[in-house]
Amino acid sequence: MRKKWLIIPALAALLLTGAIAGTAFAQSEPDDDSSSVSRFVEILAGKLGIDEDQVQTAVEETKAELQAERKAAWEQQLRDKLAAMVEDGKITQEQADEYLDWYLNPPELASGDYGKKFSFGKRGHRGRYGASWGHGRKS
Repeated sequence: MRKKWLIIPALAALLLTGAIAGTAFAQSEPDDDSSSVSRFVEILAGKLGIDEDQVQTAVEETKAELQAERKAAWEQQLRDKLAAMVEDGKITQEQADEYLDWYLNPPELASGDYGKKFSFGKRGHRGRYGASWGHGRKS
């Protein structure tokens, strides 16, 4: 019985350690990615004998083109899926059109601009008694 009570705190400590390590690893990853891309551009420019800015521009343009292709393919899949749902009688054509319009022109909340418009974060929202979320005190 006593061993069961020791296992629970040990598991909690292990999960906490894993969460902290995972957070630290995730925060260090973007820096590694951007430096590896810039290093790639530098090496490629040297091998081709052209300016790094030209290579960087070409990489950015290619990335934008690929993103546009993926977005167009996803939009077509969505249109096909909605058409199949209309054909099966699961939704009406009006509902499909409304959903497609919402997807193509999302409201601020879904587009990610919501948090910018309203200052969430440090001291951004006051609770019922004037305390900031997570702080538990008035300021």
